[in-house]
Amino acid sequence: MTEERSPKQTLEDFYEAEGKYMRARASGEEASFDGIAATLSPAVKLHQSPDLPFGGEYVGHQQYEKWAVAMSAIFDTLEVAEQEWFENGDKVVVICRFKTHSRINGSTQDLPMGQIVTVKAGLITDFRPFYWNVPAYTAAAQPSLLRKANSLPTSLKE
Repeated sequence: MTEERSPKQTLEDFYEAEGKYMRARASGEEASFDGIAATLSPAVKLHQSPDLPFGGEYVGHQQYEKWAVAMSAIFDTLEVAEQEWFENGDKVVVICRFKTHSRINGSTQDLPMGQIVTVKAGLITDFRPFYWNVPAYTAAAQPSLLRKANSLPTSLKE
């Protein structure tokens, strides 16, 4: 009998597959969604802030892949770094730094982010990211907004 992976292990597998997918798309290679799909429930729900250029509700593998294509059209680098994990049953809260680089205007974002993820039977069923400084991510997709976002506080490092 195979032991079920913990929610944290499932999410670590997801981050690895997501990174591989984004790197392939950034380099112009064929990017397979299969690795990401293997970590997601067929009925997965992704909830992105409506204020983001890739905002909205995405349900199921096909919609999740649509979101991944939209993200990779804006960003050529995507990294979830400095992760702190909090597990409670089927929920994982991740506090991290979300590092991105815009294909559109060359801006770099290195900002705090939180995620609440639900994992059932070893698959992600619900994904809710919370971004610090949403205008910076919007600006990454719209070059005319870059100056405005850069004038806002963008980091808690100091």
